[in-house]
Amino acid sequence: MLANTLRQSLCRCRPAVYAQVLRPLSSGAAVQAAEAADPIQKLFLDNIRTYSKKSQASGGAPVDAGKDFDAKMKAEIDKLTKQYSTTTKGDLTKFPEFTFEDPKLQV
Repeated sequence: MLANTLRQSLCRCRPAVYAQVLRPLSSGAAVQAAEAADPIQKLFLDNIRTYSKKSQASGGAPVDAGKDFDAKMKAEIDKLTKQYSTTTKGDLTKFPEFTFEDPKLQV
């Protein structure tokens, strides 16, 4: 109520004064709104935190993946290895490393 009265009186003032006084009021309202989050947002954040803990515990492996996932992943990697003949080039789960040498120029 006080904010609305202040806003109405500031609308009559110069825009510079209006912006400097109203900016802190609006940012304060955003902080209060963030603290009083709705229950769906709270559930979403709780699920993200739980997933983050599981992800760190799994050490980079997919979260909640069972033996079936591991078998399918190995089958797909084997299929790609045969298809692209990469048996001598290394691991398909890592990005390849490229090395470029500068050509030798004659002066």
